[in-house]
Amino acid sequence: MGLWVSYPGYDASTEGAKFILSSDLDYLKIHVQGKLRINGTNNGDGTYIYNETDVPFPDLGYIPLTYVSFRWSNTAELYYPGFTSVSNPTYDGNPVPYAVESNKLILIYGNSAWSMANMPWIEAYYMVFKNRAV
Repeated sequence: MGLWVSYPGYDASTEGAKFILSSDLDYLKIHVQGKLRINGTNNGDGTYIYNETDVPFPDLGYIPLTYVSFRWSNTAELYYPGFTSVSNPTYDGNPVPYAVESNKLILIYGNSAWSMANMPWIEAYYMVFKNRAV
């Protein structure tokens, strides 16, 4: 798993692509990466509630640069920053809130609960880079 962004007209999935950004190079080193399924609790009215979830990682001593994206089904594409697909009209268009500390990601940040209609789970895909964000 990594992050590759190609120039317009080039396919980022091929080895010969010209990259604007590549996690294979020295300037963007991945510290940790993974995915996490967050199961919702049925609210009884067709919505599911997701609680704040911590993703710990080895402390870097500073706030790192991160990439976090979410999807709501096995066939959904990943969008950054979060859900932005017009095919999901039940979502209000705001990204899923998350925060970063020197030793953890906090998903669904700032809410005691965050809800969506007809979505029993969401998956978070994340990369924490060794680069400083601030």
